[in-house]
Amino acid sequence: SDWPDHVREWSAARWMERNGQHEAALALYSHAAAKWSAAAAEPELVYALFDRQRLDLTLRMGDIEAAEAILLKPLRPHHDAVWRAMRARVELEQGLAVEASQRMAAAFEQATSLQRRDPAFLHAARTHLAVGDTLAAIESWQTVVAAIRRPERLRAAVVIWEQNPALQIALRTAEDPAPALRFLVRALRREEALQIVRWRIDNEIGPRQEQELFVAEQLYRLRQHDALRTWLEETDRNEFDAEQLAEAEGYRWGVARREGTSLEVARGFDAIAETWPDTPRAAEAWWESAWMYELSDAVPEAVDRYARHVEATKAGRFRSSAALRTVLLTWRDKQPDAARDLARRFEAALGQGMDQAAAWWLLGDADDEIRLREEHPASPFWRGLEPEIAAAQLPAIAALFELQEQALGEVSRRLSLSNPLQDLPEELVAIARVAELGLRQEATIRLQAYAGAHAADERVRLQAIAIALHNGLPEVQARQGWFLQRKLRGEGPALDQALRTLSLPTPFAATVSRITTALDLPPALIWALMRRESFFDADVVSLAGAYGLMQLLPKTAERMADAEGLVLGAESDLFQPSVNLRLGSSYLANLKAEAAGNWVRALASYNAGEWNGERWEARLRPEEDPALGILLISYTETRSYVYNVLRVAHLYEDAWRALF
Repeated sequence: SDWPDHVREWSAARWMERNGQHEAALALYSHAAAKWSAAAAEPELVYALFDRQRLDLTLRMGDIEAAEAILLKPLRPHHDAVWRAMRARVELEQGLAVEASQRMAAAFEQATSLQRRDPAFLHAARTHLAVGDTLAAIESWQTVVAAIRRPERLRAAVVIWEQNPALQIALRTAEDPAPALRFLVRALRREEALQIVRWRIDNEIGPRQEQELFVAEQLYRLRQHDALRTWLEETDRNEFDAEQLAEAEGYRWGVARREGTSLEVARGFDAIAETWPDTPRAAEAWWESAWMYELSDAVPEAVDRYARHVEATKAGRFRSSAALRTVLLTWRDKQPDAARDLARRFEAALGQGMDQAAAWWLLGDADDEIRLREEHPASPFWRGLEPEIAAAQLPAIAALFELQEQALGEVSRRLSLSNPLQDLPEELVAIARVAELGLRQEATIRLQAYAGAHAADERVRLQAIAIALHNGLPEVQARQGWFLQRKLRGEGPALDQALRTLSLPTPFAATVSRITTALDLPPALIWALMRRESFFDADVVSLAGAYGLMQLLPKTAERMADAEGLVLGAESDLFQPSVNLRLGSSYLANLKAEAAGNWVRALASYNAGEWNGERWEARLRPEEDPALGILLISYTETRSYVYNVLRVAHLYEDAWRALF
């Protein structure tokens, strides 16, 4: 409400731009710029972002005349690397290839690692190609793409890739195509990566064996099983080394595993591990073999193969899971003493997370349970699956904020800061102002980078948390709160509680309270789900096309909107927190109802699809604790997802206990 007119127009321009109303957005940018000269001074970063955004819009519209006008008369003179890169892009569109290439090279040299993530530098490759410098083009593209973290910037890279055949040709013929192939795989363009490697093989470019296995991997990932069988049959393996032979056989038996569970498949994986025992694929084969034996109800063989996997690996995401499954299968086979022996044998492999907690929960050892309750206080194995605090009990929004303010004060006293928002460095002042003006994504990126650059300074991390808390940047609050919690925990219960509270933001609290009350859902679970799905980023779109806070696919959103009598004007409506939370929460409530209140099945269905949630629940025996259902989920990612959403929901409730 206290924004001046030009800032309001800037905000409206961004919204119109996101909704594809480019002409109207450009007009508003121009109107805001005309009013800005009489306004109060802003940090340089604010002027830079305004000018970059409107210049980028003109370039995407192909309006070079408007772009030239902005370059001639920006709000303020800019000398940073990103602005120079954008100027080089304008020169490129004007046909000034030499000038563009030289300016872009200078900007690239000047840029920090954070600046090189900006989409402006994706055009560096184009400027180099325009003057025939293919090596520089390849190097710049690979450097920029490798640094990309956010999906919207990866999509921008895909657009440039699609629009520039010369770039595709350059990277296709590069001496090392691996970075380009990784980019295509990250962008879910495996078919295209496949075509490039097949072309290189046909033209005898690069090491044949590695590229043949890359083709096999992509065919396997794409589930093109008939094509994969044909490829493996036609591949000459005479020059394969042991590791490559093991990998090729792994794909062959992997296809067989997908087409049905059988002891034959288990023995096929056994053969891989026994024939090539010193290769990385051997350990993976023991896991695959164990899983096939487990699904075939051959428990002793499954336990033996899981144990071999543990012994064949020193680390990896499957090691602790394999250790747990030896305990779980033996325990379900009514051999508690043998299960306890396995837990002791693989204690180090079980790690410090879910698998460790689950093993000792299963065994019910009193001494270990006391210790593990202290180490894993929010584990759903101890706390149960149903969050305790209902929506109707949610404290007033002001009380939630006050609790976080008190926590901020507690940590400030520990770090001898009277007020973490006073005497901020100039860069943090600028970032805070960017956040105040509604540029939350830009503020989040810069605040995270600044805190990361001062990682050893707890005061800087707390200042970042304070800025985040007061300006609605929950991702920063959560991440920096977690870092501080790891650094300072154990210094006293009051400080530990304050650190927990700061690491658990409650964004969109009024909306969450209203929706969860109407749907009878625990608010803590919705915040935990938001954290896991989008890390509280309302504007994110995944590469799979899931939108917003609760990562809704448009088809799911449309189905829920129809049921709710809500009209979705466009997919961009899913960026609105109120809409996204309403539809996502309704979907979760439906899944809970279909699962008869079983949160394990409901959350597994939310993550991996309703059919998977139903079939995993069917593995639970009637007499078994519903929490055991977490461990019966096949997919490692979904098992972790369900466990951690429930765990974080309990952490939220622990943070609120002072209000009851």
